[in-house]
Amino acid sequence: MTDPAPGSSGFDPWSRHGSGQPQGLGGYGFGPPVGQPPPAPSHSEQSVPEAQSPAPQGRAWLTWGAAGVLLVGAFVVFGFVWPGGGLLVRQTLNQSSVETGVASIITDVYRAGSVGAVDCPAGQEARSGVRFMCVVNLDDEPRRVEITVLNSRGDYEVGNPH
Repeated sequence: MTDPAPGSSGFDPWSRHGSGQPQGLGGYGFGPPVGQPPPAPSHSEQSVPEAQSPAPQGRAWLTWGAAGVLLVGAFVVFGFVWPGGGLLVRQTLNQSSVETGVASIITDVYRAGSVGAVDCPAGQEARSGVRFMCVVNLDDEPRRVEITVLNSRGDYEVGNPH
């Protein structure tokens, strides 16, 4: 079999659709034709910058959110729940319990006369060294009694009635 003459209508594997122009390997999808500039890219072949994946931004929110939850949790535990009431909770003495205890101690320990009403201030802090005064009706006379808090458990000392 002989090659057809140039310009004839025969099949030429190196040309595109029988144009007779040498195409190199471009006709088979391996690059531009030899001696010709590369074709302009079609719309589908144009390089489109890829949008950044939202995953790193989403992970950042997740990280900051987890850190915020941990901080709030630590604040709640150390501020309010920690044994002994936490750092932000002020332990106070129960006013009625202190009044009942003062009356009992004056009667049993000091062996005072007739103990009537006892009036102690509310909201006294249960912290070592805190001092406050209560008023005790002793034999129908008001007397002042100094109370000294001994520790944060609420133990206290009752002074002599004056």
